[in-house]
Amino acid sequence: MNSIIAASCTTVISVILAFCLAYIIDRSHIKGKEVWRTLFVLPMLVPSIAHGFGLINLLGDNGFLTQAFGINIHLYGMKGIVFGSVIYALPIAFLMFSDILRYVDSGVYDACRTLGIPKANVFFDITLGLMKKQFLIVSSTIFTMVFTDYGVALAIGGKVSTLPVLLYREVIGLLDFSKGGFIAILLLVPAILTFTLGRKTNNVELDQVNGPEYTATTNKTRDILYTIICAITAFIVLMPVISYTVMGLVEQYPKNMTFTLKHIQAVIYGGAGKTIYNSLVISLSTALIGTAIAYLIAYVSIRLPNKFMARAIYSLSVFPLVIPGIVLGLGYIQFFSFTPIYGTAFIIILVNMVHFFSAPYLMAYNSQIKIPKELEQAASTMGIKPMKYIRDILVPATGGTIIEMFSFFFINSMVTISAVAFLSNTKNMTIALLINQYEAQMLFEEASVVVLLILCTNLAFKVIVSQLKKHLF
Repeated sequence: MNSIIAASCTTVISVILAFCLAYIIDRSHIKGKEVWRTLFVLPMLVPSIAHGFGLINLLGDNGFLTQAFGINIHLYGMKGIVFGSVIYALPIAFLMFSDILRYVDSGVYDACRTLGIPKANVFFDITLGLMKKQFLIVSSTIFTMVFTDYGVALAIGGKVSTLPVLLYREVIGLLDFSKGGFIAILLLVPAILTFTLGRKTNNVELDQVNGPEYTATTNKTRDILYTIICAITAFIVLMPVISYTVMGLVEQYPKNMTFTLKHIQAVIYGGAGKTIYNSLVISLSTALIGTAIAYLIAYVSIRLPNKFMARAIYSLSVFPLVIPGIVLGLGYIQFFSFTPIYGTAFIIILVNMVHFFSAPYLMAYNSQIKIPKELEQAASTMGIKPMKYIRDILVPATGGTIIEMFSFFFINSMVTISAVAFLSNTKNMTIALLINQYEAQMLFEEASVVVLLILCTNLAFKVIVSQLKKHLF
């Protein structure tokens, strides 16, 4: 019941807020749209558990804001889980709605203006009317994400336990794999329902959503109000990030706020260098191998003559999207425990590839399906072999998508904890797992430094990827 309540509340808040933000960005002339987009998705670049600890730093019993204003909101429990989960889920919902609104036909809105239809009617009847299925898909996706996440609840839940936290404690704490397996089955239920729902609602009416890009009307008062809403939201979702920055650079938070670098030194000398190296090797390997495999499987599933096999490949490729990472990690323990790869970095690369495979596959599938089939037929007639066609024609034509696929694999492999928590050891531990270790030892300043290292690494990677796309494509 705790899991259902937390996931339901988070879904309602996240979906409404994310749609409003996406609508504001797409349907106004506010300044700095790309800056706002970046700020709204910034929480994606750190592990979910970090959002919970960040809120504790600010609003916990000894948090900075609690001490400064003398107001204790009693964050621990369901209230804290929902707050942290909203920060965790909002970027995903925002990106989904942004992509959906980008393809809405502006011709409908031009007709409404010409006919003098009130804006409220246009919003409720046209905008929301066209997006009923998309709202359902986004809501089910966010519900599954929160229902199966243990990071936020583990950090801030207190006495309120959720199913993923129970699974984590049974397996990691008590080594009870039988009970853990049963809980894993329960966690798969909403995932399977979401997958089934997505398969039934993914046939969007293309004639309703294709057309010229929407052009917003000029309204200074509206844009000022929208800018204020964006600023307040950005501040709230970035509060945990701000707390990491402050906490990692002071003597003892919040008692002694003197600036110091000793916590950074402690993390570096405490083995962070080794875990960063492990994370970079694992993330880069996952991105390289995963991108190549996802791209080739997308190519095969599009061109396979046997339609039944093509649909089977597509369904299998999309299904990992809804498998909880914590369930995947437990399954890999039981399946690979007596194989040579168990306990090595390769099993972490493998689980990350499977865990994050679906989104890059869909990126590749959607980009490749837009390439005219006549182009490949002409290449075949000229005697060009498939692999040469992929290398010389298909890859250059979809290069931007390939870079995005690589970026998705890398960033998610850097921040994931759920799947790798069960499979790592001292030799292949990733940097994200250090957060749990330092928090367990009550070394909160060091944990904040680890979060900042992950954030800076992912930000640097995003800048490099952006520059590559700009110069190559």
